[in-house]
Amino acid sequence: MSISSPESPSLTAPKAAPTPWKIQSFRAFATMRFSLGAAQEIMTVALAWEIFQRTHSTLALGLVGLSSFLPSILLSLVTGIVADRLDRRHIMLAACGTIVLCALALVLLSFSPFIWPIYIVVAVQGVARAFAQPASKAMVPNLAPPGMLSSVIAAATVVQGAATIIAPAIGALLLPLGNGIPFAVSGVCGCLAFAAAMVLGSQRARGISPARPNLPVMLEGFSFIWSRPKIMGAMGLDFVAVLFGSATALLPFYVTEVFHAGAWAMGALRTAIAVGALLMALFLTRYPIRRHVGPRLLMAVGLYGLLTVLFGLSTDIWIGIGLMLLLGATDTVSMITRNAMVQINTPDTMQGRVAAVHSVTTGASNDLGEFESGMVAHVIGGVPTVILGGVLAMLAALSWIWLFPAVRRTDRLEDTLPER
Repeated sequence: MSISSPESPSLTAPKAAPTPWKIQSFRAFATMRFSLGAAQEIMTVALAWEIFQRTHSTLALGLVGLSSFLPSILLSLVTGIVADRLDRRHIMLAACGTIVLCALALVLLSFSPFIWPIYIVVAVQGVARAFAQPASKAMVPNLAPPGMLSSVIAAATVVQGAATIIAPAIGALLLPLGNGIPFAVSGVCGCLAFAAAMVLGSQRARGISPARPNLPVMLEGFSFIWSRPKIMGAMGLDFVAVLFGSATALLPFYVTEVFHAGAWAMGALRTAIAVGALLMALFLTRYPIRRHVGPRLLMAVGLYGLLTVLFGLSTDIWIGIGLMLLLGATDTVSMITRNAMVQINTPDTMQGRVAAVHSVTTGASNDLGEFESGMVAHVIGGVPTVILGGVLAMLAALSWIWLFPAVRRTDRLEDTLPER
């Protein structure tokens, strides 16, 4: 009777499935993405509160979003090709350094009576973000070993979402501490992002053509998206929903004029969004969406619009907090599903240009949504603006069922990166 060797399959313990967090380069990337996102989000919350407290004008509040949005849309052709042609790590180092300088400038301006220099700093920050977003997103697929593309994209999306939903709560909770404190913390986060980017190795696109970039090459991101209804539908739905359905843009107005509360309420509302989003992210990490991806994306956006309408009608701070918690949860479902649909269906040589367009439909649409909300609220009032935005988000989710059947029919997400 023979004795099985230690290498025998019958005695070898099963290996645990690898996770993205065991990859050193991904950990450095995750630290960089979270820290830079936190720096930007804390800065955004503090700016909105300070501008509204100084001016009590929703129009002035909207101009902050416009100042941040314009660089993204004006540079959208350039930032994508830069992310595909240059070392993405160098782009991130430059962006992180610029964010730190902007935070320091805002610390000084928070003690100044002038408003207009703040808009200049916001525009510079918008330039840094315009280059950082496509470069950061384009890095993700190259961090994935064979067979781990879906899990790496999901983990990167959770990191990005965590910064987007947790950092605003931190920024809001810092508001009662006084002028300059939130901006100083934002600068510290920017320094951490810079240090993490230093750890990363070279991050160049694989198989990129050596040909000199020209206008047709720059426009390839748009033509690629146009030829893929699934990608175009996912991006377009997010753009419409964020543009019209963002209640967070008018939170300073609601806290002051509707709930008649102070900075603590701003912190509570932002924290509620973060808690709801974090709980949903943890749930989706344990129970990922494996089937009916497209229909669930449409349902999440429709529910997001409904919750926005209910928040617009609310007059009690505690009801508002509960609705913000649910809004954070539904937004996370949409964000994780949408990012996976876009990145998994995009080859590495196109990641930068596609990510640049995606940045316009996500990050930049947030800024344009703030401008739109501020302008519309200046004309018809803050409460009708929020209600109208929620209704339009619901109508968008319904109309996408017929406008983009490719999104509705999406069942599973593949785990291979297309190479053409």
